[in-house]
Amino acid sequence: MKKYFILSFAILALTGCRTTMQEDWNYFPKEVSLDNYNHLQFIKVKKGNTVLVNVHENPSTGYTNTTEIESNCSVSIDGGEFIQDETSTGLVGAPGVRTYKVTGKETGTCLVEFQTHAPGENEDVQKKGIYFIVE
Repeated sequence: MKKYFILSFAILALTGCRTTMQEDWNYFPKEVSLDNYNHLQFIKVKKGNTVLVNVHENPSTGYTNTTEIESNCSVSIDGGEFIQDETSTGLVGAPGVRTYKVTGKETGTCLVEFQTHAPGENEDVQKKGIYFIVE
């Protein structure tokens, strides 16, 4: 009886994973939020297309965001544009979103790390990596 339970559970788990992987594999997002991605997940992009990666930040605290890519990377990434959140009082130094444009250059894969640095520190406070698969 225990054997059948384990076998049934394994089949159910594998069937569920197969469907999820297929849905993910055919998904080419136009825009993603780094807050919604776990470390080292993948994003697919068509060659020549661009994916916007949004990162929440508050530059008035001194924390900065940077990116690091592998050499011979299959994507290019711009420096990111920061847009401050609108405030009713016109508050200076309000948080906002930095948007990076990641463009597929050539077929292949590339790891892009998004790093947050504390003021005056060289070590990363937070680091998230996304694998980009270019088709």
